[in-house]
Amino acid sequence: MLRDLPSAEELLNRALELNPNLASAWTSIGWVNISLGNPEIALEQLSRARRLDPEPAGTAVAGLAHAYFFLQRYGEALAQAEHVVRRNPDAHPGLRIGAASAALAGRTDVAHRLATRLLEVDPAFAISRLREYLGPYQRPDLVEKYSEGLRLAGLPEASVATTARSN
Repeated sequence: MLRDLPSAEELLNRALELNPNLASAWTSIGWVNISLGNPEIALEQLSRARRLDPEPAGTAVAGLAHAYFFLQRYGEALAQAEHVVRRNPDAHPGLRIGAASAALAGRTDVAHRLATRLLEVDPAFAISRLREYLGPYQRPDLVEKYSEGLRLAGLPEASVATTARSN
């Protein structure tokens, strides 16, 4: 469904008309708005999901981290990412956005720690593959900002496997 963002948005809005207290729908539409490049709207939606379900699954909190990141509120993004990683130390989205947020917040030690953990969880991760993980982001500038943070965190541009094959 995330490959068809307008349809996803339409269906989620309909679900919220039927039940405005459905935290999972608020989480999902928040992620749709992150993909559409609307982090302000996403932040409102994901915050509402969090109010409706104070102990949400990691997806709502990871969404908040991404929204804060794209609003250049890196400290708040890092706090949300660390919450995700405390609950699940292998959470790829939390590790990724946490490393990028920490790097852009000037927290190099934290950025490197999260980047190291990300590579332990996913040794093939590389910045060149970021779009595979993110899905249909509509704003290239947001993907580039994410990539910049990951570079500053010390993550590789290309995976080791890709580099070895090209040599």
